Amino acid sequence: MKFSTLFTCAFVAACLQPSWGATGDADAGFTSTADKEVTSIALQADGKILVGGDFANINGGTRSRMARLNGDGTLDTIFNPAPNGAVYCTAVQQDGSIIVGGDFTSLAGGARNRIARLSATGVLDGVFVPEANGIVRTLVVQADGKIIIGGDFTQIGTVARNRL
Repeated sequence: MKFSTLFTCAFVAACLQPSWGATGDADAGFTSTADKEVTSIALQADGKILVGGDFANINGGTRSRMARLNGDGTLDTIFNPAPNGAVYCTAVQQDGSIIVGGDFTSLAGGARNRIARLSATGVLDGVFVPEANGIVRTLVVQADGKIIIGGDFTQIGTVARNRL
């Protein structure tokens, strides 16, 4: 298991709260579990937690590879975009939109090749369709709103882009 995966899994299981002290004591009240790998965590402005990976169940609820948790770690039963492949990265834009990258070809009921944007509530953005020809493994949203992605692709849409 890669270090980043191990750290991410530990984070979901224990939710470290550095504001509780220099020792990073775990929040014993935050108890979340996933049945398989968790590879991505992002925090929304309202305190809800986006979780991505290759799991089928989280906190006893069926969620295919992506879920949202409430601030206390319980499953948000309304959010369920159900990508058909692994989610490796997520980021939240300033307007609350969610960027998702991974190895999927559909998400939230629509066709998307490995990168997509959802509204804060999980509705697929019909305008954002960059289409990567390979896995999107990492992404970041810059302060100016531009998105940088990295992964195993050589093309985004019709433009040649070698992995970055």
